[in-house]
Amino acid sequence: MAPPLTETYLGLLQLLRDARLVFDAHANAILYLIPVLLICAWLQALHARSGLYTKSLSLLAGVFIHELLHLLVGVLTYAKPVAMSIIPRHIDKGYYELGHVRLNNIRWFNAVFVGFAPLLGFVGVAIFIHWRTRYGWFFSWWDLLAWYVLAQVSMSAWPSTSDIKIALRSWPLLIPIAGYFAL
Repeated sequence: MAPPLTETYLGLLQLLRDARLVFDAHANAILYLIPVLLICAWLQALHARSGLYTKSLSLLAGVFIHELLHLLVGVLTYAKPVAMSIIPRHIDKGYYELGHVRLNNIRWFNAVFVGFAPLLGFVGVAIFIHWRTRYGWFFSWWDLLAWYVLAQVSMSAWPSTSDIKIALRSWPLLIPIAGYFAL
């Protein structure tokens, strides 16, 4: 049986009040994030019409952070990183790799952490935005550079197809994690 209309209406009003409280508490951070999202959209549109070298140059800082996170998590989880590169290369039938980290000890217990390491880029973006807006925020010319780098890191923080393939080697760990989130 569906709840009465008044309960649905009151629930919606409470949700709107909660959303306003969140916005009021984090307005500066949300406003700081807007240019980052706009630059992400601009970069995505640029990449749709450009070649490999334009993509690699426009995402150089983001690719560096992406690969550095793989490297650091690889060291921490004993995956034995041996090489890192941010030089783009052709790998197969129109597919390119903007960077890579070679690891010598990918096992079932560390693959998920190494594969999903770039997601820590989102944590870094959130920490930077919190740091920049914690006492209020006033525009500085450095913000233009920060927004561009944060956009690159945000776009590069998504795991690639090869990252997901690496993470799937940890299927014994992924089953309980997926079960936990399914509940």
